[in-house]
Amino acid sequence: FDDVRLYQGRLDGPPPVDPGQPEWLLPPMVTAAPHAGDQLVVNGDFSQSTTGWSLGLNAELVNEDGASMRLTSTADTARCAQPIALGLPPRSTWQVTCHAKVDEGVIASMYVESASGFSSSVPISNTDWQQVTLTVNTGEDWVEAPTLKLENWKNQPGAAWFKNISWNALGTEWAPTLALD
Repeated sequence: FDDVRLYQGRLDGPPPVDPGQPEWLLPPMVTAAPHAGDQLVVNGDFSQSTTGWSLGLNAELVNEDGASMRLTSTADTARCAQPIALGLPPRSTWQVTCHAKVDEGVIASMYVESASGFSSSVPISNTDWQQVTLTVNTGEDWVEAPTLKLENWKNQPGAAWFKNISWNALGTEWAPTLALD
């Protein structure tokens, strides 16, 4: 270390940077344990553009009866995903909902998976907007750091649209921090 500085008291933010130096990088977001009914999905209505979502190939935010994620199938699978930075406890069940539709002949999916091999999915084949519900049941094991994915598999004849995505907390999910206070 060099140029060590001491500051008295509590800082409201990062210390000032030296003139001509870049601003400090922001720390990663801290995920606190949710309360029952809190949203586990960030920006499920896409009102904040694509904040919280990782967009893959052929995934784009469009206005299709409101802000919607369009996934267009080509030789590549179209997908977008959102990591859920929590542990899901055993013997628990959640409902993940969205409004979705697909072009004729397309079968899309909404699913949750984790690196441990956990997977739960629902196919989507309706050509008009309908509410789709994915049941996530953890069984006897904890599910660490699940990821919610929306997908339109490769080589299908069109697009899939998703909007109004919601996943309510039970209040029993685990996070390293109980509160952000």
